[in-house]
Amino acid sequence: MARTRFHPGRSTIGPSNATNTLGGPIQEDIPSSNHSLRQSGGHIQENPFDLGIDDDNQFSSDDEQPEENMDSSKKSRNGRGLTRMHKIWARRDGDQLALTFNEFDQPIGDEAAQFTNFLGTIARSGNEAPLTYKDWRHMPLDNKKIMWNIVKLKYNLGDDNWPWVMKALGKKWKDFKSGLKKKHYDAHNTYEDRLADRDSRVLPEQWRQLVEYWDSEEGQTRSFRSKSNRSQQITTHTAGSRSFARIREEKRKEKGLVPTRAELFKITHVHKNGDPMNEECAKKIREIDMKTKNQPDIAKKGAKEVNDLFSEIFGKEKHGRVRGLGLGPAPTHIWTDAPSPAACIRMATEVRKKAEEETKEMKERMMVMETQLAEMKAMMTAMLQHKSTDFHHSNYTPTNPMDGRQNIVDANNPKDALEREARSSSSSHEFQSYQVHQAKKKRVRYEPETEGAQEVLLMSVGQPHRPVARGLLFSKDPSTIVGGDKLGQQYWEIYIEVVMIPTESLIRSYHGMTRSYHGMTKIRDAARKSIAWPSYLVKPVRR
Repeated sequence: MARTRFHPGRSTIGPSNATNTLGGPIQEDIPSSNHSLRQSGGHIQENPFDLGIDDDNQFSSDDEQPEENMDSSKKSRNGRGLTRMHKIWARRDGDQLALTFNEFDQPIGDEAAQFTNFLGTIARSGNEAPLTYKDWRHMPLDNKKIMWNIVKLKYNLGDDNWPWVMKALGKKWKDFKSGLKKKHYDAHNTYEDRLADRDSRVLPEQWRQLVEYWDSEEGQTRSFRSKSNRSQQITTHTAGSRSFARIREEKRKEKGLVPTRAELFKITHVHKNGDPMNEECAKKIREIDMKTKNQPDIAKKGAKEVNDLFSEIFGKEKHGRVRGLGLGPAPTHIWTDAPSPAACIRMATEVRKKAEEETKEMKERMMVMETQLAEMKAMMTAMLQHKSTDFHHSNYTPTNPMDGRQNIVDANNPKDALEREARSSSSSHEFQSYQVHQAKKKRVRYEPETEGAQEVLLMSVGQPHRPVARGLLFSKDPSTIVGGDKLGQQYWEIYIEVVMIPTESLIRSYHGMTRSYHGMTKIRDAARKSIAWPSYLVKPVRR
């Protein structure tokens, strides 16, 4: 089996002239993607990116043990499979879910878990977040903008939520790669076995590049360093899928006080029966209890106060992170006057809005002035024309008295009547022809012309490389109505000709629609019908 030589020193882990399953080159800087949001059209909001705030410097490195993994590829004990978030993906454009954020700009509340799970589905998409980059910080900004706009189609977010969302996407992306390596790479000893054991969610070409990178000297060195760093972590939390931010908020509602970092450590490092996770956790908890009793003033210090009980027991913070608070908070934003990235974006947004309001007000004033000027010009023109008309009337005498009546039509003249009837018949005929033409145009929607339509394959949501049906691409227009609803920015209209995987679930719900669409739930129900399918899961048929 031929193998491509690994090129060290680049941000990507594969050769620049390789091709992916979509037929495009895996470029060194910008990977290929056919998602509709990649096209320009005013949908990408530039404000948070113009500030240059990506906050990747404070994102946990690849050498750090993941704090939580809510999107495991393994089945849970109750038999649930992969997390695909069909209900969120199926929401109509503009039907956005609301989220609640705490003082550290972390999502909390009932929707927080669902939100982070949805971010996981985006981070695992090989089209939007290719695995062929060594580090999340090397992921092109264009890709991050696309992911950001996908999230904003489903959730009501402000520009100030960009930093946390990027951190969360980066963590999900890194954890996904880590899980793939542990389950599908480390479990084998040969290149062929590793290449064959590909997770169904990973594009084949990206998996080959990952295996070759992990086989390389650089990949082996990086892996050894990561394992060494993880071995130094001696305390493990029991929070499971719940984030520290959510637990902190739950305890605040339960007791009326926000728990300190030391108290949060005790809550998240014991089993349900109250036993500590391990001996090291037990040792730290005993130390917390003792110092809480002997140093009550220090024990009462909150997370935003310097030298609290947690830092006294566990030592100074690492660069760019604050332990015990979950993903997001950084030392400079909690214990100094420096504003957080989210705060910077909020301030910039306020300045921008104020400038836009002032600009709008100036434009309105200019429009009023232009209108007044136009009215004055019209009045002057009318006055000049009136004077000119008076002058001609006072100096002109017709040579023939009948000249002034030559354009008057005699209503009693038979010839004039025939001419009027002819013009009326012609106009009526033209109007009827127009109506027939419009009716034909309307029938095109229900009896579409298939000649010239592009043949495409519809790919599975869970396995983007697996086709589930073949059909014809009818429309990319977001305003096109399919099944009673507009397509929106994410979907294309596809006419299903051949069903390949009958049991594949439809992404959009068609309950309560027209009779021809009522009760459609599977791809088999859509045969010989038009449906809406995500544009990034539509591939052209190669001949």
